[in-house]
Amino acid sequence: MKKIVSVLLTLVSVICIAFACVGCNNVQPEEDVVKGRITGLRYAYREMGWLDENDLKSVACRQYDCYEMQENPYAGLFKQETQISAKEERDFKKVYCDYYNFNNRGTPAELLEPSDIEITNYYGTYDGNVVVEVRHFKEESVIAEDKTHIGGIEFLWDYQRDIYVLHYIDDLSAPVTVGGRLYDMGKAYEEGLLDENDLKSIACFCYDRYGEENPYSGTYVQPAEKLSKENRLELKQAYRNQIDKSPNADLEYVDIYKYFGTYNGYIVVGMDSDSCKFGTVLITEVGGVTNVGWNSIYVYYQYK
Repeated sequence: MKKIVSVLLTLVSVICIAFACVGCNNVQPEEDVVKGRITGLRYAYREMGWLDENDLKSVACRQYDCYEMQENPYAGLFKQETQISAKEERDFKKVYCDYYNFNNRGTPAELLEPSDIEITNYYGTYDGNVVVEVRHFKEESVIAEDKTHIGGIEFLWDYQRDIYVLHYIDDLSAPVTVGGRLYDMGKAYEEGLLDENDLKSIACFCYDRYGEENPYSGTYVQPAEKLSKENRLELKQAYRNQIDKSPNADLEYVDIYKYFGTYNGYIVVGMDSDSCKFGTVLITEVGGVTNVGWNSIYVYYQYK
């Protein structure tokens, strides 16, 4: 599944500023180093898989409350602290500034400082992903009647504000042990890891997410739990070992954009990287089941 990076706020931000002068060498404190990526809410859900449908409902609930709307279709679904932590606020502003200033580096007068950024509302933190609303301009914003939909969830739309997601990059300093093997969907079906009903379930999600007419409607069931960090890191390392062998490949740029679930004991994920976006083979049909994105979905067989 393609990622339209050119039109979205997506980056890897490593804010490490070195001050150098004759006869001195200052090192930035470790707590000021932030490794994260920022995208818009739609991209974070649809392409990156950082948020699921339940997370979106929680975000929408909090947005309706913050705007003091009389009717909230998602009332009661936000169950977090209503204030962003000092660390999350500081981290978001640093990563946001790093992105903005990189793209405006030719116009120094327009460069931002963290103090220039106004986080108007905090919409929660979901599995380490911080969701906030940022005002574009200084003047007072007026909520519009317009609404937009993401993943079937209705959000209020204000042209002066956007909702962004800060995603912290996994700590990859420690070595990751791979105890299994990735299979593309065709091979997984041939080896009997998945059957036709499994394929239809996975395809159902893809058709729904990308707005296509769904021949397998109602066959996908959202997993009860999210993918663990340990499995996430192992899958990324397996992808790096097997699929993306380019010299400049880095685990930081391997994205698991969807955890479909565990089928028959095998983990099924949508996964790609900046240097290998379409898998090894373009696949549109497996076991008689068509799908809009078989080519970047993998099955992980963990050795017993």
